[in-house]
Amino acid sequence: WAIPFLQATDHATATTKWSQQFTGRLRGTDFQLGRWILNIPHGMFYLLPWILFLPLVRFENLAAEKDRQLTRALTWGTLVPFVIVNLVPGSIPRYAMAALVPAIWLFAMTLSAENVRWPRWTGVWIGGWIAAGTAVGVIQYAQEHPNKLGIGGVSSGVAIGVGLALAVGIWCWSRLGGREFSLRARRNAVITMVALACVLVWTYAIAIVPKMDQRQRIKRLAAQIEAAIPQSETVYALDPNYQPIFFYLRSKLVYANEIDEVSKDARYLLVRPEREQEVLESNRWEPRRPHRIMRSTDYRKESILLLKIE
Repeated sequence: WAIPFLQATDHATATTKWSQQFTGRLRGTDFQLGRWILNIPHGMFYLLPWILFLPLVRFENLAAEKDRQLTRALTWGTLVPFVIVNLVPGSIPRYAMAALVPAIWLFAMTLSAENVRWPRWTGVWIGGWIAAGTAVGVIQYAQEHPNKLGIGGVSSGVAIGVGLALAVGIWCWSRLGGREFSLRARRNAVITMVALACVLVWTYAIAIVPKMDQRQRIKRLAAQIEAAIPQSETVYALDPNYQPIFFYLRSKLVYANEIDEVSKDARYLLVRPEREQEVLESNRWEPRRPHRIMRSTDYRKESILLLKIE
């Protein structure tokens, strides 16, 4: 998306917008404790299903010393950036996806080793992932749709996840714990997982993505704002905080922290609801007066107002 955006705007506008959005993340703008706490669990979900093989990672399974050194380096190269990036206030899980590269390399070396054996606590690990995944999914859904899932729904979802985790954990403990994972079984497991992943991706692309494209709220909101602004008109954004829709606005956007920084000739102004009254009471544009012409609310339930000064 970056190249089309750069082609559609001048370099100064692109640089300004990218800088504002990036530094907003580093400063912890729009920081939410509930989402931040779930960063590491969400980031680990990107490694599914391969992270289920983590109990197999043992340096002593590798015969050559250089291979053991490489696996240690890959382990540190995965853990350090993954933890640091996810602990930055305002960060989101996908920012740490670069750590997936050494992690996948590590799993590939583990699965290709000569002697691989499941530890006895395999059932606890796999069952724990099922329980944790269900709990995080239910909590995330409850955060994004507070009116659709009450306390009873959350409790039921968590209970189902725990029950399923116990059943799968007990099965893994009895069938896998302490047993050798043969090369043939490993090959079959990898082929099955890859085939299943391909089917799921195709299903997602064919059945789900078209529906999501019709509901892309951010692009739709940006288009609505663009439709209300004449072409070549400068838009001022007063203390806007982090606004994803700004990535899709083609109008020239000028940021301002205070009302005094907004030009007296301004005609269109984007402002958060908490500062609307302050703008409406301002005498900066007399005899013209600002008034609201539209309100946009994104997927975070955050709103931005478009005011016209006339």
